[in-house]
Amino acid sequence: MTDALRPTSEISPRASRFPYRIDTFPSAAVPSRSDSISSILRGDLDGFVVSDFLSAGECAGLIKGFRALQDRERVRADVGIHSYPMAFAQMDQMVREQKMTAREYHERARTFREGFASRFGVDLERRLGALFEGLASGIKTAVPEDLAGCGSFVPFTFRELLPGVGTLKAHCERLFFQEFPSFFERLMHFTDNEALLSFFIVLQRPGRGGALALYDLIWRPGQKRPTDFDIRHPDGACVNVDDVEALPQQRLSPSTGALVVFSGGKIWHRVDLTETAPSRITIGGFLSFSPDVRRMYLWS
Repeated sequence: MTDALRPTSEISPRASRFPYRIDTFPSAAVPSRSDSISSILRGDLDGFVVSDFLSAGECAGLIKGFRALQDRERVRADVGIHSYPMAFAQMDQMVREQKMTAREYHERARTFREGFASRFGVDLERRLGALFEGLASGIKTAVPEDLAGCGSFVPFTFRELLPGVGTLKAHCERLFFQEFPSFFERLMHFTDNEALLSFFIVLQRPGRGGALALYDLIWRPGQKRPTDFDIRHPDGACVNVDDVEALPQQRLSPSTGALVVFSGGKIWHRVDLTETAPSRITIGGFLSFSPDVRRMYLWS
């Protein structure tokens, strides 16, 4: 099982296959897709969509809980972006600026996890763990714990992209290793950080816009993002993410309740501008694996 799950190590400047292979199936088909995650790690698949992971009622309950949050609980990560709770990027910044300690963050994360089901009406951590184990040949899931024993990491976060302004700029998760090194030093106690997948559940679709754009571009060491729209290669060449001729792109606009998992660690991507109301609301995070590929971790 370990060899089957071990990720491929080859990284090329362009995708070896485009458009990407994204499998779509309903929850009832999960037993027949038990190798989906291992297929992504091997490079045989680039992602999948479980089209009906949450019901309309469950999505509505999660949104209701999100709307009921007090203003001080919300994190304004960027213009047009509201999230909850604090994700790794904000945690890393707050700790570096000595506005909070790592211990305080881990304690808050544990409180978030312990109260989530009663507050939002869905035991999402348990549901996700069972699904991911079913799609990864039974590999066990966990949330990274604080090494000092005072708490844990956050398993997932809500994210709202507001109409007219909300977007996520082009990135891939491997880029974050450079931007937030102290956070990933903590995480490396649990994972090798080579295999990194992104996941999110659509709770509310926007009126127009808000698609996930996957670029025909694969991470390689030395790449930079000098602006929100440009990616610079190690040789100095740049590509603009809005240049569809130079950089082909593929878009996904999943339905409400759908769960998306894709190789966000290496595929450059962004979320298009949420053009019209309502806002785009998702809840999601990342999947990474222990060095022996026997355990899968949820974090955000």
